[in-house]
Amino acid sequence: TVEEVNTPERYVVPAKKTVTITDGGNAQVSFENKLKRSDLTVTKTAEDGIIKDVEFKLTGTSLTGSKVSETVKTNANGIAVFENLLPSDSKGYTLTEVGVADYYVPVGSKVIHLANGVDGEVTVHNALKKGSVEVTKTAEDGLVAGITFRLQGVSQSGARVDMTAVTDKKGVATFNDVLISGNTPYTIEE
Repeated sequence: TVEEVNTPERYVVPAKKTVTITDGGNAQVSFENKLKRSDLTVTKTAEDGIIKDVEFKLTGTSLTGSKVSETVKTNANGIAVFENLLPSDSKGYTLTEVGVADYYVPVGSKVIHLANGVDGEVTVHNALKKGSVEVTKTAEDGLVAGITFRLQGVSQSGARVDMTAVTDKKGVATFNDVLISGNTPYTIEE
């Protein structure tokens, strides 16, 4: 039996091999060192809970100079796994969410450095875009405080919006953290 000893940590230890030597013969055995692979687990979270079938792309160059371009989708729990990856080069791999809806705050790409045999984990969260609406109330007699306004409609993400705000002593009512509107504007009524 022949085995490699002192295999450097970055390599998978090759399996032992058997060899038979005959009288006057030579036997040859070869061993190849293969770099340890890693998995990258992406956990998708989103303010609106949409986490299934979200596509992620991983690009870059491995430590060996091989180009990497892989795409995976999240499962029902928001988990996507890039499997059996070589370590990244010094620039790392770039992780990008594909086809992000316009109603999310842009996250941008993330640079991921994978080492030999060390699995990586990253969480990508999508927050919904929000804004505010300020309503100013005027009245001939100056009575503008304590007036309730209602803002209603459907956001660009499809969520139903129904909010109220009350005017202050200057007649200003502010709706904060309002999901951005879709094709149909919100309605505001007193």
